[in-house]
Amino acid sequence: MTAPVKILTISGSLQERSSNAALVRAAQRVAPENVQLVVHESLSNLPLLNPELDGESAPEPVRRLRAAFASVDGVLLASPLPPGR
Repeated sequence: MTAPVKILTISGSLQERSSNAALVRAAQRVAPENVQLVVHESLSNLPLLNPELDGESAPEPVRRLRAAFASVDGVLLASPLPPGR
């Protein structure tokens, strides 16, 4: 038996009841048995971009997200449209 395909799922909205979060939850319910969806809980703890804080000095939330990206085969990003679209 082959290893499942691992997909990191990220809701681009910080609202718990957003349609983006609902899409991620729906994907979990309908994913085939050979697909493992790994949910990234929140983007709210990520700092703003600061190239001076990279590499070894990157904040812990950044290091955790990078490790999550490195441990999966793909990414499902549910992102809101900009206002007025």
